[in-house]
Amino acid sequence: MLTGILLFASLMGMSYAVAALSLWAWHKHRMRQAALAHSRLQERLDERHRIARELHDTLLQSVQGLILKVQAVALGLPKEKHGLRAEIESIVSQAIRSLEEGRDRVQNLRAPRAHDTTLEAALIEAADQFAEAHLKEPAHMHVIGAARELHCVVREELAAIGREALINSYRHAHRAVEVELRYGRWQCSLSIKDVGPGIPRSVLQARGRAGHWGLPGMYERAARIGARLSLCNVSGHGARVTVTLPARLAYQKKPWRLRLRVAQT
Repeated sequence: MLTGILLFASLMGMSYAVAALSLWAWHKHRMRQAALAHSRLQERLDERHRIARELHDTLLQSVQGLILKVQAVALGLPKEKHGLRAEIESIVSQAIRSLEEGRDRVQNLRAPRAHDTTLEAALIEAADQFAEAHLKEPAHMHVIGAARELHCVVREELAAIGREALINSYRHAHRAVEVELRYGRWQCSLSIKDVGPGIPRSVLQARGRAGHWGLPGMYERAARIGARLSLCNVSGHGARVTVTLPARLAYQKKPWRLRLRVAQT
């Protein structure tokens, strides 16, 4: 009897040990996956910084130099060439606007600062702009769950995907667009739904239209951050775009780390 009890206790102890080791191994595997994913995001961010520096140091400065030379030529023209001077000055003004736009694009390649706008605010701003441009109702924004700090690259890509989806929705929607941003424990998702004619089946199957880069660009952006993008028609007419990614890729800080810091303070 005693031998049987000891054997049973030994087996139970071994089972608990195996379970604990399995749980530890699974946890280490998830931690390695998360570290690798964030390392890839950081590599992409570093690459963007490098491209921004090169664009600023080469292309933008060269264009600025050309603009100054053309301005000097315009100023050196005789007074009787006022028509030609005005035309050159108009071209220079267009070039300056293009240069400023290029600088803005380069600035967007750099890491956003801590006080930069949140994803929710960026989506609301974009939706309001498109609604005003198309003379339609503002979007209905729904945030589910406690807002979390997103990785800067994830936030930028989700904002870009959201803007593209909002552009398409406001072009075709009959009523206000619905935007849902969900902060879940295990995943983060963004969904944009409209009430309109929907999307042709051929476009859904091909993931875009020939000669158009909006939808392919959305899929590419989602893939770059390890997210899954789905596009479908909904009952009652209309379309829905949903992009979902795991919490370990989306969030800058993990909940258990936050709780640990609170407990230590």
